[in-house]
Amino acid sequence: MARTTLKPAFVGHQPYLRELPKDVRPGEIDAIVVPTINDGKDLIPMAQCAAKAKSLFVPLASGDATPESVRENLAHIEGLKLEIIDVSGFEHSDLKLATDNHPFGQIRSVGDLPLKRNLAVNLGRMLGWRAMFLVDDDMSGATPEWLGLAAGHIRAGMLAVGFAGAGFPDHSSVEHAAELTYREPLRSTPHRSLSERARRNLAVSGNSLMLDPSRFDEPFVSFYNEDWLAVLPALLRYQVGILGRMVQSRYEPFDGRRAFTQEPGEVFTEGVFELARRGRGLGDADMAFWEVQQRHRLLRLRQLTRNLQELTFDPAAVADKEFLEAALRNSDPSAGETQELKDELASVERYLLAREQSPAGIELREKVMATIELAHSAHVDIVNPPNLSSGVRAWRDDHKKIAETRDALPSVASLGEAASYYGLRSVGSSIPQSRRLAKRGTLRSARNAVVHGTKASKNNEFSLDLPDGHRLYGLRHGDPLKCSAAVLLIHGLGGAPELSPMREWVARLRRTRSDLLVVAPNLYHEEKELARSSRNCSLTTSVKDLEFLLANTPGMAELPLIVLGHGMGGLLATALTPAQVGGLVLVNPNHPNDGLFNQESIHLSMLGGQQIRMRVGVGGIDVPKEMGEEYQNWPVHTHLRTIVYNDAPVRVVADSTGSRFARDYCDHAPGSELTTVNARSITEPSVTKAVMEAVRVAVAGAVSSSTTMTNSGSSPILGENPAAHNSALRTWTPSPPVRARPR
Repeated sequence: MARTTLKPAFVGHQPYLRELPKDVRPGEIDAIVVPTINDGKDLIPMAQCAAKAKSLFVPLASGDATPESVRENLAHIEGLKLEIIDVSGFEHSDLKLATDNHPFGQIRSVGDLPLKRNLAVNLGRMLGWRAMFLVDDDMSGATPEWLGLAAGHIRAGMLAVGFAGAGFPDHSSVEHAAELTYREPLRSTPHRSLSERARRNLAVSGNSLMLDPSRFDEPFVSFYNEDWLAVLPALLRYQVGILGRMVQSRYEPFDGRRAFTQEPGEVFTEGVFELARRGRGLGDADMAFWEVQQRHRLLRLRQLTRNLQELTFDPAAVADKEFLEAALRNSDPSAGETQELKDELASVERYLLAREQSPAGIELREKVMATIELAHSAHVDIVNPPNLSSGVRAWRDDHKKIAETRDALPSVASLGEAASYYGLRSVGSSIPQSRRLAKRGTLRSARNAVVHGTKASKNNEFSLDLPDGHRLYGLRHGDPLKCSAAVLLIHGLGGAPELSPMREWVARLRRTRSDLLVVAPNLYHEEKELARSSRNCSLTTSVKDLEFLLANTPGMAELPLIVLGHGMGGLLATALTPAQVGGLVLVNPNHPNDGLFNQESIHLSMLGGQQIRMRVGVGGIDVPKEMGEEYQNWPVHTHLRTIVYNDAPVRVVADSTGSRFARDYCDHAPGSELTTVNARSITEPSVTKAVMEAVRVAVAGAVSSSTTMTNSGSSPILGENPAAHNSALRTWTPSPPVRARPR
């Protein structure tokens, strides 16, 4: 039988990663948080980095890591802001997960790592941290410069930024075994070859992850590969990037029952990412799907066993060994390249050792074969379609619980207060967080106030009682008596105004245009609000809410009004009464015929980033039963006007992905202007710059107009003959892409 080359089962997150812009300024790092079970010596490199970055350093200590031992080993680091939290034996109902009791979680051997990671995000949420670096105690190589850039990207709108792994691979035991059967030769200089390989195999890991706790709602579940599951929703929304490199300390991958405890999580995660690759949702992860996934995994294990039994001498690896030894002799330790070369040399030596007939070579092959047997035995004992299917349900349950828990957390002023909320003790000099809290957008507090029936009291927040008994809330900036125009921002289907990119636009307008009254409501067509409210969330309801807001917000009726809409918000902006609007700025606007209204099926990212396949029926969207009763009836009313009926000047801004529908808008809105930005996402600074320029021009035109806009009248969207509008929508077909006509 011919030998089959067995390459890694998963080669990285490259298809889902966003290319990070190079013009982002470094940002403040609120804290570096390290889950640790060691006495503190392993923490010294990261603690030194934290001191240089002037960042708070927070070990979450258990096991051999006691507050006393950690403090003693780090006491010599000058300028270190240290807060140690002892989590030995820690339990709390907020952090008890459904996956803890699942068979896959019960056999996991990583101790309290998921609990510490979830605790870290919760602490950051209470403190209002915007950029927290979560890093394991066996990672090194971070620099203040790289961390500052990562924090800058987070503060510019990214949800998470990871670091490329260098040195020893942080793989499962089975993948370490597979690496002994296949090796990619070094094709140029060692450094260039290793860099090229790292770029191809980029993967985001929880062992070195900068994230925004104020927006991170995903749980670190109790399954192996929980970090990949936690970042998957953000990956699918292209809100994750990779920057810089960090080094994983060496460990023995073939010891103990590591392969047995990892195998369930390996199969589960590979299956979930396979669904993502196919563009399918978790509703498609039925028994038949998992049967196929398990069959493929067992075939891989059998093929791996055959390849290990047929190892042959590899002269290219010998050449690589000599190449690396020479490079190591000439390396510059100060440039940070020595450790990476040492780790790669050790990898080549182990690869060659597996082919030797020496006692050491035979022992290594026996350990590797035992590892594959352990992985195979997991399929006999625990890995099966029923457990894989129930794992999906447990993961969903954990997402819902963690998201609700984080939304209900209080805001506190110090890490000591946050720790005491969970009955924990913080050892060290408490660093007040009041300055960061002052900068923090506290819309979550307003949201909680709305839920409990009270109005927010912050000057930049508002809540408005609606005629149907519900309440609208959001952000508001500017004194109507001192403003020359008003800007209404309408967010898209997947993001409230406190989220990127709307948050950045609100902040930019607030900083640069004190002459504008800026209002950014959180509409009920946003996913999380749909989950929290039993209200009938339709597009017509959203337009009614907007018109009520315009009529009942001081200044909006009197001032020239510009409406800035993103995505679905752009579509809603065109549905407002023409007399209300002095100018429209639409950013990547959805079109009524883009699939949300009348196509056979759509993919919609909702309920915590899970990608669910939905079918549009006559009366609404049919949602899988497991999503809960509140999702069973979400009517989609399609009696919107065909396209931009009002005479307000229209300016459309689009990135590379949204240019087609943008051209359709401009083609059907005479006198419109289109700005296309060569960017992969609207969160990039170049798009923000184009949006701000479009707003500036629109405001100038509205202010110079001799006619003052009024807020009277009702929207044609709510006319008495919706069938006519439905008919128009169904018969409208996009025109071929054309250039927008200049005004």
